[in-house]
Amino acid sequence: MNALYKRLLTAFAGIPLLLYLANKGHWFFFALTLFIALVSAGEFLAACQGRGVRTNVALVLCGVAAASLFAKMCAGKGQIPLAALLPVSLWLLFSIFCVLRADVNILHRVPVKVLTIIYLGILPAHLILLRDLIGSFQLLGREWDLGFFMIIWLYLVVWGTDTGAYVIGTLIGKRRIFPVVSPNKSLEGLLGGLSLGVLLGMACGSLLFHDWLKLLVSALITSLAAVYGDLFASLLKRALSIKDFGEVLPGHGGILDRFDSLIMAAPAAYICIRLFFR
Repeated sequence: MNALYKRLLTAFAGIPLLLYLANKGHWFFFALTLFIALVSAGEFLAACQGRGVRTNVALVLCGVAAASLFAKMCAGKGQIPLAALLPVSLWLLFSIFCVLRADVNILHRVPVKVLTIIYLGILPAHLILLRDLIGSFQLLGREWDLGFFMIIWLYLVVWGTDTGAYVIGTLIGKRRIFPVVSPNKSLEGLLGGLSLGVLLGMACGSLLFHDWLKLLVSALITSLAAVYGDLFASLLKRALSIKDFGEVLPGHGGILDRFDSLIMAAPAAYICIRLFFR
């Protein structure tokens, strides 16, 4: 079966579940986030062990779970947890540096347990913080929960970015921009992904927010973070000499392969919303 058809079938099967759990919120969405974090961490650690990189798996998974639980405890308090922002900021600086240098020795520069807890524990935990934002508003004759709306907004930006990059890159992509990290990534695909992601973010966000400049900046930063999330996962796969982290999702690979963009985009979206609109 064509790879695109497999991707589409998997998406059509999974999207309703993601939307349902996002709408239910509370511990349902917490369980979804914890599942994504733990399975992604498990896939990454398994790949590391397959290449002889050893670590205490049980301890790391406990750290990943603790990050989601901490986010749930902080959620709705109306403040950005400083304890989460510091490692996120340092992590972004370090990982951007590694991607730009195409540093395939990244696993020798930072302990795997630290990398996993920050990357696959603290970052996806921002999904919980975003979903549990307090507030509601009237739209189209019904009352909407702010947290649910922001998750929908995030989904649209990330999925738009991924879809635009894949389609445009496949159709007309020629100029490779990160040949070592991700040989298939092209400038045309990057621009197509950013354009669709920002367009969907602006269209959805304008239903609630009316400061177009802040909305544009938020959508662009979140879309760039989604692109970067995919690039960073590709760097890790190059470091481990693997094609995918798993095979559970036809056409996508593993859970981490599918959610790498969302994991990196979640903290970007949360911080933008907190800084610009709350």
